[in-house]
Amino acid sequence: CGGDWSILGVGRSPSLSIGSGEDPVIALLMDGGYCFDSNSLHWSSEVKICDARPVACREVLTYTVGPLSDWEQVADQGVPVTPCGVLVHGSYDFGLRPSAVVTATDQGVVVMDVHQSVEGGRDLCGCGAPRSRVQGGLVLDAFVLGQRRARLPHVGLVGVSPVVHLVIVAVVAVLVLAIVLRTRCCCRKHADQ
Repeated sequence: CGGDWSILGVGRSPSLSIGSGEDPVIALLMDGGYCFDSNSLHWSSEVKICDARPVACREVLTYTVGPLSDWEQVADQGVPVTPCGVLVHGSYDFGLRPSAVVTATDQGVVVMDVHQSVEGGRDLCGCGAPRSRVQGGLVLDAFVLGQRRARLPHVGLVGVSPVVHLVIVAVVAVLVLAIVLRTRCCCRKHADQ
């Protein structure tokens, strides 16, 4: 029953977004990730950053992004994903339960998420201290991954300017946020009944 499994690394609450096209870009966001880019690794003479063994940290949000063909290559290798591999991988914020959206513009691939915030002020797993936000509030994050760094395909909407495309992405993010809020609202109503 089943097939071969590949361990990608550490994490939980995965959210996957798949673009369109012949070799679609796939974005995987998770909480419970590992911060490869940490002070302890920068000062270590014993372990290189990409040779570090990932240890889960509950509130570290990570991204792994690349075209389907690169994901297939990683699955065939059967080794955990690091920032030094073919997929673009790293940590981007602190929080819980990310919800991913991936799209492309003329500048590169845009990754967006809505996630639950965490209390700030203390260093988490050697990754630094998160900015103070309302505990349990919703945060909208977005970042662009350039095409050269990630070997990501150049995809855009024909005849649509990058600004208009970003507006479209923002509207999608607002819709995702509305769905999340509506779900929370409806869940509370059902819980009260």
